[in-house]
Amino acid sequence: MSVSDQELDEAIVRHRRGDVSAAEPVYRAALKERPGEARIWHLLGVACFQRGAAKEAEDHVRRALSLDGDEPSFANTLANILHAEGRTNEAVPVLETALKRHPDFDPAAYNLGTLYLLRADYSQAEAVFRALHVRGATSAESYNNFATAILRQYRFDDGLRVCREGLALHPEAGPLIVTFAYGLEGANALENAEELLPRLAEIGPNLPLAKVMRARILRRLRRFEEAWEDIRGVDETGQPELDRIEILYERGMILDALGPEWADRAFADITAYNALLAQSSEAARCDSERFLSKVRAYRRWAEARPVGPPHPLTPDAPVFFVGFPRSGTTLMEQVLKAHPNVLTTEEVSPLVPVEAEARRLAQAEGTLYPEALDRWDEKRLSALRQRFTDERDRIVGPLEGRVLVDKLPLNIIGLGLVAKLWPGARILVALRDPRDACLSCYFQRFKLNDAMANFLDVGQTGRTYAEVMGLWLRDRDTLGLPYHQYRYEDLVGDFEGVVRPVLEFLGLEWNEEVTRYREKALTRSIRTPSFRQVTAKLHSGAVARWKRYETGLEPLLADLAPFVETFGYS
Repeated sequence: MSVSDQELDEAIVRHRRGDVSAAEPVYRAALKERPGEARIWHLLGVACFQRGAAKEAEDHVRRALSLDGDEPSFANTLANILHAEGRTNEAVPVLETALKRHPDFDPAAYNLGTLYLLRADYSQAEAVFRALHVRGATSAESYNNFATAILRQYRFDDGLRVCREGLALHPEAGPLIVTFAYGLEGANALENAEELLPRLAEIGPNLPLAKVMRARILRRLRRFEEAWEDIRGVDETGQPELDRIEILYERGMILDALGPEWADRAFADITAYNALLAQSSEAARCDSERFLSKVRAYRRWAEARPVGPPHPLTPDAPVFFVGFPRSGTTLMEQVLKAHPNVLTTEEVSPLVPVEAEARRLAQAEGTLYPEALDRWDEKRLSALRQRFTDERDRIVGPLEGRVLVDKLPLNIIGLGLVAKLWPGARILVALRDPRDACLSCYFQRFKLNDAMANFLDVGQTGRTYAEVMGLWLRDRDTLGLPYHQYRYEDLVGDFEGVVRPVLEFLGLEWNEEVTRYREKALTRSIRTPSFRQVTAKLHSGAVARWKRYETGLEPLLADLAPFVETFGYS
């Protein structure tokens, strides 16, 4: 049949009113007469998508794009279809390409920012929503996503400022209230977060994450029974993936806080959380084996070199503060940061880009890294040292006579590079009972990368510990670097008895300011996952915590046994 422009317009009106079944036959008929009209292919694709025929919808929208590849709304629809089909990583480049041509097409920008959030690309999401904000995007959803992107980077002051601005315009926006509560809890503003408990209770019946957030605040206030009452009825079944992840994690942490009798259920929830996270788009962009390959390459190099003599201290060299993750490095860093003669990097390590540059140079030469370090002359090594200095100045500014403590736990695998650049650099090493460190890694919410992806499975967590700390034991005995080890458990039990020798190792006098590290930490944003713990009073509650989870940890105990013995935790 012939379809007039008026009939097509009437079909579009019916479509907009929700009558897809009336509109779709008109589109199909029109395309028989006008197969080259991209707009109608797009309309048909939208109709198919709305009735659940995703594959057919994708074909039609791609046909529209083949006819008019410059129309951003077509690309936006295709991205929506791909995302709905679980193909988020395919959807992202579709939107990125469209926005290169039409940077002010806000629907595509909003969707791209949202996908970045779902993939945990928080800095990219922030950039997108900041640009939308500048262009006047004032919806509650835009404010919520903008704030979330900032808060997930541990920039609580900035994120809370965006939340307050959004809530001034949208005081009843439930998701934004939840995000505001998340930011207050993360900033350790627990009194302010507590004030939101009644509001979270009001919106909780319609917004499961409000119940989760309320339970988290109650847990932080050590009102564990109330927290359990809030979260016990929240069913993760049928919830979006990210919400299920939040529910499982918080429930596991509350059960853990309730005591040893809840340990089996806590471990089950954290295991389910890790399994779900392992299937997420965030995990899909990580390669846990790639990290272990780096460790093994350093180990291969270490085993081929002879034992070196101890090196004298190099006074102007940086201090490298390392250890296995969750060994208490952030706690000690806050103690050191309280000393007036110390600057710390808070895990933004200048050594990371230096190592990346060294790897790039070796690849350009066609040589293996780190073996290439043995072949390079002083000019090449000096250039790498200068790169470190440039990065240091960018991160922390001028030293002005202070000691730089470059703290990033997993720099422990790159100490061979450190030894080549600064043979007399001090190495401060945090130790913790390997079983407690691994348990904490398994229970911790890390931002996923190649290294952290190894902590989503119990057995893999233990194998990773053995690889990393086995390399440290080799380097400790062969590199000749001046080092000082301390144990987290000793720091908790005898603060001054541990901190004084650490300061002496760094060439610093005792200063009473270090005893006030908690009050100083409360005034600053801490970018690591340990920000909640380091502002709490020292206690021994995390010591030997592994015992209540011994059954669940069985897959890693054999791998850890040699290190338990070596580090004195038998």
